[in-house]
Amino acid sequence: MRLKTLKISMFTFALGMLFWPGCSSNSSTSTTTTPPDPAASSAPAATAPTEGGLVAGAYCYSFKNVTLTMTAEMDYDGSSKVEGTIWGEIQDQENSYFSSYVTDFEGVRNGANLDVNTKTEIEGDVQEEKASWPWDGKTLTEGQHNMTQVDCEPHD
Repeated sequence: MRLKTLKISMFTFALGMLFWPGCSSNSSTSTTTTPPDPAASSAPAATAPTEGGLVAGAYCYSFKNVTLTMTAEMDYDGSSKVEGTIWGEIQDQENSYFSSYVTDFEGVRNGANLDVNTKTEIEGDVQEEKASWPWDGKTLTEGQHNMTQVDCEPHD
């Protein structure tokens, strides 16, 4: 008899919890959310240089010619530090040569240049060097390649 009473009590408790406001999965609550204010973002979008200098944020660049396609993504802290990656793809059909490479870089803005340390990985080989690349926000010149600014793609 005691076991039967315990089962009925547990059933009553569970049934009561099911209908208790806020405990049912079927209960509906209404909440009002205000969309975030883009102007209040802690990381401003770096879409164009501002008067007096370049703003902190992500900058992306692209270059393409007959044999080379390059894409760069760079973060600038707004004062001097930069870091980023360049992805390159070489497709020289005339010479039957196809390859790809990745260059990671970090450094500082020095006037109109970026003084960077680079590390390039291509076909199992790693090459490290120091370079100075002209950068004005709208263009980034890596070596002989003048890359132009493009919209940054969101990452998953």
